[in-house]
Amino acid sequence: MLAARASSAQELGFGSRGQVVLDSTGTSLAGQVGINPVVLTPFIAFATTSTPLRTDDNGTRTVDVTRHETTFILNPGIDVFVIDHLSLGGEILIGKSSVSNKTVTRDKRTGIETTVTSDAPSPTFFGILPR
Repeated sequence: MLAARASSAQELGFGSRGQVVLDSTGTSLAGQVGINPVVLTPFIAFATTSTPLRTDDNGTRTVDVTRHETTFILNPGIDVFVIDHLSLGGEILIGKSSVSNKTVTRDKRTGIETTVTSDAPSPTFFGILPR
């Protein structure tokens, strides 16, 4: 009897009634404010970058500006097959990005270095995708 149940379950395959599938379609956030092009892989993504924006040297001092970005995104999905080959489900997207600029000024005559960090607007993402 147990062998009969196992073989019938194998014959049904993917998409059988009652199956639960954890998945994610993946979402592109490329071009959003404060975010480098990132394509999410299923469920979770994390990215951090540091980008030099400019360096000025007027002979007596140098100014270096660097942009730091960190993004964390959670994007889980679930589908339940209500009948064979028909699923109902959805996914959620929750994310946070933090952006800051660091300016380092060096006086060439005195050797004094000053660092100033300023936070830029940090977007929060939320989305729901029923399917």
